[in-house]
Parts: sequence; C-alpha cells; structure tokens
Amino acid sequence: ANTDRKEAFYSFASTFPKIMANANLESDALWKSWGESVQCEKEFPGQVKARLTPFQRLLLIQVFRPDRLESGMGQFVCEALSERNVSPPPMPLQRVYEEESSCAEPVLFITGPGSDPSKELQEFAEVQIGRSKYHELAMGGGQNELVLKMPMYSAL
Repeated sequence: ANTDRKEAFYSFASTFPKIMANANLESDALWKSWGESVQCEKEFPGQVKARLTPFQRLLLIQVFRPDRLESGMGQFVCEALSERNVSPPPMPLQRVYEEESSCAEPVLFITGPGSDPSKELQEFAEVQIGRSKYHELAMGGGQNELVLKMPMYSAL
C-alpha cells in the first residue's frame, strides 16, 4: 500500500482477513498494473475478480485507490442491479418546456462535469420564445444581483 494508505490497509487487513487471503495481495506481479490503472475498478485481475464479490472489490478500491471510489461505486451499483448504466436518461427540452415549466417560474438547470446543454437550450429557446427573451447565466462569481433581475428582463 502507498504510505498514505497504510493505516487504511492495516485496518482493512485486520477486519477482513478472508478477503485478504482471497485477494492474494502479496503478489506484486498480480496487482502492479491494477494499482497503476486509470480505471482500476474495471481491471481487477481475473483470478481475483472471480474470488471476490462486487462489494469486496469496492472495499479494495476504497483502501488502495480512493481516487477511483466514485467510479467504483457506480460500477458496483451496475453489477448489483444487472444494469449497463445507472445514469438517468436525458430529459427532452420540449418535455421540460411543456410539463415542468410555467411563465411564472424560471427553469434552473444544474449540470455536472462534461455536461453542457447551453447550445441545445439556446436553439430550443430561440424557436419557442425568441432570442430576445432568452437569457443564460452561469452561476457564481458574485452575480447575485443579475440573477435576481433576469426574470424581469425575460418578461419584457
């Protein structure tokens, strides 16, 4: 284990001796590429993967590669539910417009890394309400006053 993970390793080893035995962690040759992998949660050594449950593999990720824990949890959930993906499907803008919005309430989109619906939203807004009534603002950076005024600008 890396020096910063030794305490987690010792705690894990003393708590889960059977997992330690099944994982064969003494074999550097077996684990070296896994430890250096950019997607270790998907690349467990074959003979070890067969001897460990998905949850036990998740525990190993937490101990040795906490940088991959979030992705490992997604992998675990997919395996546990026998699903290829657990991300929600995208919501079509037409449906948001017709079913989830009203002229009295602005629509707030909260996105995650790698997600930027701004171009699609701008094109949709131009068709539905016209460019002059569509306003877009990225949150943050002390823009509180502007955010409060935007619904008024859109109503004009």
